[in-house]
Amino acid sequence: MKRRVVWQTFACFVFSIFYFSTPVMAQDVELVGLIKALQKQITDLQTTVQAQNAEIQELKAKGARIQVAPKGVEMTPITPMSEAEFKQRLGDATGGADKWLKDLKFKGDLRLRYEAFDNRSQSLSPNEADSRNRFRYRLRYGFEKKFSDQILAGFSLASGEAPYINGSSGGSSQAFNGDPTSTNTSFDSNFNFKPIYIEKAYATYTPNWVKIRLADGLGIDNLTITGGKMDNLFEKGSSEIMWDRDVKPEGFIQKIDVALIKAADFALKGFFTAGQFVLDEDKVATGASSDANLFAFQMGVNPVFYTPVMDRPIDLLSAVSYYDFGKYGQYNNWKIDGASGRSLARGNPRDPTNSASLAAGGFRIWETYNELAFYPMGIPVRPFFDYLTNTANGAGIFPVAGSNEDHSWAYGLKVGGIHKKGDWELGWQYRYVGANAQPGFNDSDFGYEAHSGVRGNVFKAGYGLTDYLTVNGAMYFVNNLNPGNTRGLTDTYGIEQRQNRFQVDLVWKF
Repeated sequence: MKRRVVWQTFACFVFSIFYFSTPVMAQDVELVGLIKALQKQITDLQTTVQAQNAEIQELKAKGARIQVAPKGVEMTPITPMSEAEFKQRLGDATGGADKWLKDLKFKGDLRLRYEAFDNRSQSLSPNEADSRNRFRYRLRYGFEKKFSDQILAGFSLASGEAPYINGSSGGSSQAFNGDPTSTNTSFDSNFNFKPIYIEKAYATYTPNWVKIRLADGLGIDNLTITGGKMDNLFEKGSSEIMWDRDVKPEGFIQKIDVALIKAADFALKGFFTAGQFVLDEDKVATGASSDANLFAFQMGVNPVFYTPVMDRPIDLLSAVSYYDFGKYGQYNNWKIDGASGRSLARGNPRDPTNSASLAAGGFRIWETYNELAFYPMGIPVRPFFDYLTNTANGAGIFPVAGSNEDHSWAYGLKVGGIHKKGDWELGWQYRYVGANAQPGFNDSDFGYEAHSGVRGNVFKAGYGLTDYLTVNGAMYFVNNLNPGNTRGLTDTYGIEQRQNRFQVDLVWKF
């Protein structure tokens, strides 16, 4: 009996397990299916969101405006603004000023410089032989506006050294930069504010009717006429023994470019430049005007030809220039504002018999310049040779017996060129600058306060740190042609025996 009760109890227990477990297992199966369905919906939702994000980013890149409609409100699609509508709205917002901004270009640069001097002198004054260290900056900024395809105007400001003030009490006064060959300003004067000057103010006319085309595109390419204070176009056919690159002449200049020959592997272009400039006005001598002016002419050719050994063509520039500095060496015209002014003829000796005149008397200069450009392995290489002579020199045997020093020459080589980040360049020049060869508008860095009566070597290097920032270095090793000669020199610095100058620059262009 007891055994039967036990078996019945066991049977009921087993029956209960199967009876109650059947619905539980069914519920688990349904729950698993529901979870899988939710996972699939979430995956689909994520895919949709990613696709929408990609579309939004694409619309943003195209400049479209994204708006989210409030719940239950249907938004009207936004049509992108047309160019004509944009110009109309811009003109309305600026009052028409946008038309003046068209074809308006701004540009400038900032240069920070460290400069060191190691001088050797035969002077009795120890100050002239002292080493010197200084920091300087150069700031230039301006704009150029093109009013049409024929007319443009430009204006720029530049830093400079402490001004020279002319005029007396009760009269008018005018401030000058102390050096027309330099826009540098030294860190000095106990944190005082620094001057800014008008560097350029000019207008250029390029008439379309002058262009004359013959067969095969030959003829006159263009004629430009510029007036005001402007860039020096004569730099193209001259080196720095004639013109410092900071000099901005004042007056008028005309330039004609001509296409002479045009073939498959050879082309020949020519140019002619004429300038009429004012040097020093309102000087009156007894019975005659003594105003100083400059009349300049330059003619050159530019043949370009291909060779089988180089991908880029060989480029030759050859130019002849003539400069007539009328009365510049007389009547104290070589000084700023007359006899009391600062000398601009640094290195040009005075006439020992007339303190108002230079020993050369006059400057009528012939110059020939030649430069070759070729590209081995794609690297620019530019050798050059420059020679000039002053045919109006009247110095005789002065300042040194047997040497009139009425000629100058320079030759050198430049490799590379800086246009963007990673570009580099190296350069070397030898220069001989006669004391009576040309007035003091040549390179102001070549020598210590004396631009003429010197000779020596120049080494330069540069590297593009970025597309707008370059680092440059230069070394000048200069010897005086007349060491120890103090007779008639325009300043005491002319007796320096040797001047070594070292420069390190950082230049930002914008």
